[in-house]
Amino acid sequence: MSDAPNQLPSMTARDALSRWDNEGGALQSPDRTQSLRILIVAGDPLISLPLAAALGDLGHEVRFIALSNDQAARLGIASPPDLI
Repeated sequence: MSDAPNQLPSMTARDALSRWDNEGGALQSPDRTQSLRILIVAGDPLISLPLAAALGDLGHEVRFIALSNDQAARLGIASPPDLI
């Protein structure tokens, strides 16, 4: 046992990233059990519609697609989403 219990072992950035990836970091599969209510803000349907379809395929609920920031603010206040 160490004389300094509050001292953390030194770790390189590479070690830290490797540990993070192996313990649920960005490279791991997402948790599919949590469904989010989403508000998409995009003025171009060529962006918003495929995005909405992809998010729906992942199990999320796309609540609204707003074409402007003002519209998004009104919709977000009326029915708060989990993610914008």
